[in-house]
Amino acid sequence: MVAIRFSESRGLNGQTSEGKCRAARVAWGVAHGVVPCSHMRPGTVLGALLILAGVIALSVGGFSFSTRDKVAEIGPVQVTTEHERAVPLSPLLGAIAIGAGVILIVASSRKAS
Repeated sequence: MVAIRFSESRGLNGQTSEGKCRAARVAWGVAHGVVPCSHMRPGTVLGALLILAGVIALSVGGFSFSTRDKVAEIGPVQVTTEHERAVPLSPLLGAIAIGAGVILIVASSRKAS
């Protein structure tokens, strides 16, 4: 295994090459309407997704799907039956997801301070 390590070079104003690249990316993003979001922590994102999933679980209440089973096959003729299955989502599950999301967001913001 060969490891290549570059030394950190600084420009005339003391800014590293990495800092120049980041500044160039941010400038390009602002010029093209993309807002940089370097302050988003994984805990905040996961917390927001949990809150969203909890709200969806509370509003929908469950989901259903259908399955097909082959009953008989006589030559080219097949007899199938279709079963409708429902999976209820407990309101408690939605409330737990919302609570966990809020806790994650609060813990992530306190960790930053």
